[in-house]
Amino acid sequence: MGALALVSVLVINASCTDQSLKVYYENEGPSIQITVPDPNATFVYLAEPIAACAVGTDAEDGVLAASWELSGAPVAFESTEVCSGDERGGFLGFLEPGAWTLTAFVVDSSGASAYDEIVFTVVDDLPPEVVIESPEVDAVWISGVPGTLSGTVHDDVSAIPSGTWSTDVEGALGVSPVDSDGVTELEVAFGGAGPRTITLTAVDDSGHVGVDSVEILVCTDVDEDGVADCLAEEVCDGADNDGDGLTDEDFFDTDADGVADCVDAEDCDDLDNDGDGLVDEDFPDTDEDGIADCVDVEECDGWDNDGDGDVDEGFPDADGDGAPDCEDVEDCDGVDNNGDGRIDEGFPDADLDGVADCVDVETCDGRDNDGDGFTDEGFPDADLDGVARLRREASWNRATHGGPAHGRHSQIR
Repeated sequence: MGALALVSVLVINASCTDQSLKVYYENEGPSIQITVPDPNATFVYLAEPIAACAVGTDAEDGVLAASWELSGAPVAFESTEVCSGDERGGFLGFLEPGAWTLTAFVVDSSGASAYDEIVFTVVDDLPPEVVIESPEVDAVWISGVPGTLSGTVHDDVSAIPSGTWSTDVEGALGVSPVDSDGVTELEVAFGGAGPRTITLTAVDDSGHVGVDSVEILVCTDVDEDGVADCLAEEVCDGADNDGDGLTDEDFFDTDADGVADCVDAEDCDDLDNDGDGLVDEDFPDTDEDGIADCVDVEECDGWDNDGDGDVDEGFPDADGDGAPDCEDVEDCDGVDNNGDGRIDEGFPDADLDGVADCVDVETCDGRDNDGDGFTDEGFPDADLDGVARLRREASWNRATHGGPAHGRHSQIR
């Protein structure tokens, strides 16, 4: 008997003196599922016989044999030695091209039934099976670098001689032969950058077309390190590693010259070009003031500050002795050696005439003009009393006549 459900009913008579429990069984019915072929399967005409298998079961009856219909017509299997285990069925044989509806029925011992139904298709020929093996989906290809496109082409009926390659950007790439193992390859190089859809197409003798496509990304390799820019990280090496048009971006550039410190060379420009915390290191600094000669300013300090071989050039040198006034020492020479507007300052001036003794000329005036400890030396002293004659006569003339001397003595002052 079929699958039964247990139902209990309590019966009570009108006088409430007779009570009884009656039990009924409800049949749940059988079930069936077609296991072969798969729903919506496609078969090639005359390629192979088509099998049909199903599993029918019932809680009470166990495994049930099925009856079959093919597009409404009863099925007589050519052989039943195809299904396994609890499956029941057999070979349908070779079917004409078209859509077919396969139905399997089961009935249990109580008369309850169930069915399952699928649709499959028979075609006169299937398109070639085309698979792109390389590159893989979402692969990255370096622009301008040659590589190999590889795929396989198989067909159950026709021998496919070649495959055709193309992309959505370049269009047709070329035709490559299919070898005895169904492998077809084409050497190509892609220019530019951006996504590509690569397509391999094959056509069999019946005109059926097999197609496979993969998406890839073509990227530049600006620094030619073999790593695509779209995958590379920018490193500080003077190259545009990631192909964004910028070199060593995000790395320090202390002197703001557009060259990162890590690759910058130190220039003599009063800047820390290479970011090492030192300015103009390794450049000459003649005066050892910590400022390289190339940017140092000449000062009047007795040093060659700017390293040009000249000392204190450009500063005044009043006495023209090659030593600038700021460094020169005043000599007793009748010249303003240190450029302070005074001549021979600091040197003795015995006669207080504003002319230092070292350059003063002795005059006959009763004074030691040249500071040599002698007065009026070199002038006549007829009476040898130590007083020069001109000085004595000048003194007499003033005393006697109350005025300046006359005649040859009139020049005495």
